[in-house]
Amino acid sequence: MPSSCGRVQLCSLDGIAGGAGTPSASAPSSGDNPNASYLDKLIKRRLNSGTGTTISGASCSVPRNCGGGHDDGKGGERAKRSLGLLNWVTLLDDIGLSFFPPKTRQRAENAGLSWDDYYRYDSILQFAKNLSAQSSNAGFIQIGRSFEQRDLFALVFATKPDFLVQKYKKKVDVAGGLLTAAGSRSRKFKKWQPSSGKDSARKKKKNYGKHSGFGSTQNEIVKKKGGKKKNKKPLIFIEAGIHAREWLSPAIATYVANQLAAAGNSFLKLVSVVLVPLGNPDGYEYTHTYDRMWRKSRRTYNGTYCVGVDLNRNYDIFWGDLDGASTDPCSEQYCGEGAFSEPETAALRDLAAVFLKDTKIYLSLHSYGQLVLYPWGYTHARPPKFMTVKKMGQKLLKALNKHSNFNFEGGQSSTILYKSSGTSSDYMYSKGVPYSYTIELPNRSSFQFMPEAVQRAAEGFWASFVCFVGEIVKTRRARSFCQKRIVTVLTENNVTVSGWVKKKISQALAEKIVLEMHSAKLKKDQKLYMPEKL
Repeated sequence: MPSSCGRVQLCSLDGIAGGAGTPSASAPSSGDNPNASYLDKLIKRRLNSGTGTTISGASCSVPRNCGGGHDDGKGGERAKRSLGLLNWVTLLDDIGLSFFPPKTRQRAENAGLSWDDYYRYDSILQFAKNLSAQSSNAGFIQIGRSFEQRDLFALVFATKPDFLVQKYKKKVDVAGGLLTAAGSRSRKFKKWQPSSGKDSARKKKKNYGKHSGFGSTQNEIVKKKGGKKKNKKPLIFIEAGIHAREWLSPAIATYVANQLAAAGNSFLKLVSVVLVPLGNPDGYEYTHTYDRMWRKSRRTYNGTYCVGVDLNRNYDIFWGDLDGASTDPCSEQYCGEGAFSEPETAALRDLAAVFLKDTKIYLSLHSYGQLVLYPWGYTHARPPKFMTVKKMGQKLLKALNKHSNFNFEGGQSSTILYKSSGTSSDYMYSKGVPYSYTIELPNRSSFQFMPEAVQRAAEGFWASFVCFVGEIVKTRRARSFCQKRIVTVLTENNVTVSGWVKKKISQALAEKIVLEMHSAKLKKDQKLYMPEKL
């Protein structure tokens, strides 16, 4: 989610041809990791700079607070974090193509991902389709097309994923990009209006941010036959890759998808998951082919050379508020011509609307920062049911700190980071999702998260996610999965099988247990379908 102010379009770049830049005079020429060293210098230079920055090799003047009122004068770590993330200045001629070696992969059609590298859009799309075809617990949904006509897609994970796929198809006309009468546009949400006046003038008695259906649209309790009540299975919605340069976000999302496909009915009886691994495919591809630091989509406009919309400023929740977005098409925080003006955000909105009634958790994955952020982002005022969302956020934070191999911090987005309006997590919270969070993935200093470290980060996030599900469902059985891991084994017949085994058990013994469980299941199925003796 970090945003930069100065971009390639706003500068006169000399010596750049075909995407290759001329290294600046200040770039380091030696060292074990010159890129990391220089990136650290860039951050330090921005934090210590005055009112502007001039980068050699380009004519580019960038004001310190070009993102708008993010330095609130409180100083300390919060101010440093806001300046470091918002006023990031990197140009192609500064970092060159060596920022990441050009080794990002395109996989063969039937090959999987290995999470030791970053993969291109086509590989991620094919991975999602293969996962749906090979797993009985996964379903694939095309939810629209991007500005450059790439497929937008989602994966659903459930004991009966086809039911969720058909539910979406019945309510959404993907070809026309519009919901049918049964979809979210027919949902009678009351127009949500905040109290008038500035944040500081609002009284605590006023329920700031009140909206229809909050806490009551979830249908968390349903009646069984005989009048008894039981908890309804929650749905978790995960969105990733909405900012193009945040490569770690779709990488971890695809790992989570792979694990969910192997989790089996025993886990998916507890929770269903809708996952969008790559919400901004056009921008993502552009970061692989031309500008590694590109953030926005790739929408073009007549009459301007500026390209793209910040998709996480395009949601209909205080859209266009200048404290947390920009109406300048050349800005990295440009919010677009209107709320949901972009095909990518419109597709995400419609997908979320179909499953809104059952969605209990919304997670928006970004990088970098190692933060757990909860609403509101557009104002310092507290949202309704603030302590409830904070309490669950602290459980998520605890799980990440215990299992993810990284140390995370948490807090209200506008307070711990900076104001941001028109974001997905704020929007979903305003629509009644009781727990909506933005997770800033590792690391703390830059977008340069080395490919070799992706799997370790992904494994830690998955372990944290499993434990967090236990806190959501709140049953002994659900919490027991926190002490287990998924073990995958190849049988003698070259069939891949998986099962849940306690973490403390060795890998060799765990594989033996999984094979035994698979053999026992086969015998049970054979006995079940064996014809009766005459």
